[in-house]
Amino acid sequence: MRAVIKSITLTLLFCLLGSVVSFAGEWAQDEVGWWYVKDDGSYSVNEWQKLDGKFYYFGSDGYMLSNQITPDEYWIGTDGYWISDSGINQEVMAEKSNNGSLLVFDKFSHQMELWVNGEKIYNCLGIAGALTGDKEMEGDYKTPIGEFYVCVKNANSNYHKALGLSYPNLEDAERGISQGLISVAQYGKIVNAVQSGGKPDWYTPLGGEIMIHGARGITDGTRGCIGIRDFDIDYIWNFVDVGTKVIIQDN
Repeated sequence: MRAVIKSITLTLLFCLLGSVVSFAGEWAQDEVGWWYVKDDGSYSVNEWQKLDGKFYYFGSDGYMLSNQITPDEYWIGTDGYWISDSGINQEVMAEKSNNGSLLVFDKFSHQMELWVNGEKIYNCLGIAGALTGDKEMEGDYKTPIGEFYVCVKNANSNYHKALGLSYPNLEDAERGISQGLISVAQYGKIVNAVQSGGKPDWYTPLGGEIMIHGARGITDGTRGCIGIRDFDIDYIWNFVDVGTKVIIQDN
């Protein structure tokens, strides 16, 4: 009888081991998220894994990170893998910055680059608005896409330091008037401000007060601003003046 029980127990054990082995080296998912089971049955914790040619980071709970900056400063996209290509055209930015400074931010890779006199001298990671897409109106939590310039420098921001951007620009004003979002008077004020290099009206239905500021988190979630680390904006601050070009793209 004991031999029979032992035989049954061993059979169940081998069945269980077999079920574990069948999942080894594979992705697994539950209601919380995804994790990866290694060949030996363990799973990745606080480390990178190269899987199918892409790099994934797994946190302290073993789950794959997504849409955030890793502890070692890499951006992990929606699908959980490292976005290695900034999507920023280096030749174009070298030309655009040939006679001054230029800041460019790529919303897809979350890379920000500082160019001075045709050379890239600094890069860092930033976070953007809580929602994706181009900014359309006040309160939509989107970071605008387009070409702007720094119209305000605030050294005493609640977010360490802040560079105010010339949103809405001329294209935004055209869109606003065509969609009936702003009045003719508001349109005129925006156009006049941009053409003179001043601060456009930030308080129309198009929204405004879009900043590049410090006090960065690790996930997107601003009201439309771009957040970077305090020491990143401290460095950039020295190369940026009112009028400095800023390009925000989404490749």
